[in-house]
Amino acid sequence: MSMIIAKRINENGQIDIQKLRDKYPKFCVQDVDLLIFINRIFNEKYDVIRALKITIEAPVVAENIGFSTYYRLNLFNVMAKYGIPKDYYIEVVASNFISKDKTQTIMIPIFPNEIILDCDYGIEEIIRKEVENIRKISETYEIIGKLYHIGLMEIADDLRDGIVRSERGDIDGSIKFFRKVIEGFESWVNEDVVGSSNRVEALKKYLKKAYHLLSNFGEHAGTRASMKEGILSKEITISIAKYLLAKMEE
Repeated sequence: MSMIIAKRINENGQIDIQKLRDKYPKFCVQDVDLLIFINRIFNEKYDVIRALKITIEAPVVAENIGFSTYYRLNLFNVMAKYGIPKDYYIEVVASNFISKDKTQTIMIPIFPNEIILDCDYGIEEIIRKEVENIRKISETYEIIGKLYHIGLMEIADDLRDGIVRSERGDIDGSIKFFRKVIEGFESWVNEDVVGSSNRVEALKKYLKKAYHLLSNFGEHAGTRASMKEGILSKEITISIAKYLLAKMEE
């Protein structure tokens, strides 16, 4: 599912990710990004001073000091944008490595089906109390990585856009992308995935109706969707994705 990292941020806007590097030495390298959800910012007394709840891609940086190389996550842009001081703590949920070249983007899920903690001393117990809430976030982002792995990159990108817009409060925009995900699944689903032609037909009918329902929410219908409609759209889309991925893993 992910690694929850809660670390003190240094003067360069970086946090230590050596534990992640030790577990993924081939992927956690310079010029690879992490897909992360930034949850909370804590001051030096471990008080929550801000709940950002945003998703970004942040680069891994390697620094050579003497004969050793140290791996950190560069969050300087976040530090600058939100005025986060040196020595405050930042809590992130790292869900996927993102490797890009001129022709493709590859997403590699981090700790599938597990949640691993990497927290500085003193803040770990605070983070542990919130693990179950964070688990729900982790499950959602793990789906994106799995979709990439089975070749559904466009659907994965649309799902990610929908989730990010939902986090930012752009309900109409999120529904637009959730609708695209459902449309993509309707075109893709086949007997090899779900096991029988009858089930394919029934599932396609369900997806068509789900698409029609979401088309009556938000900007597509020339109206504004409510938060309840945004939540419903997200839950329908995530549940469909989880079911299809589970069938693929049988």
